[in-house]
Amino acid sequence: MRKPRRAVVVASVRDDVGFGRGSGGAVVAVMQAGHQRDRDETVAAMLRDLEAIAGVGVDHVTHYELNVGGPTDFARNRSHELPPVDETLEMYRVARDFLAGRG
Repeated sequence: MRKPRRAVVVASVRDDVGFGRGSGGAVVAVMQAGHQRDRDETVAAMLRDLEAIAGVGVDHVTHYELNVGGPTDFARNRSHELPPVDETLEMYRVARDFLAGRG
């Protein structure tokens, strides 16, 4: 049975944090918000991911919105799969407030 995506991501980040700490380096996590709607990319899901990543002890989180542009397949044919602008703005605000509150 497959683990849920979030459980796999958190386990992977936890392993990476342990490796980074063991190597004496800083641990940075990069997250992208505003992915396809069919992957449960909601404000609540994004916040759960941020809480999980912050909870495993990363030193820095870079969090940004998926930016679709240019002559890519995604921009031309799949932009309907993205959340509406008001939802991505809410994701930004929630993430900003959460991360600012964690320093």
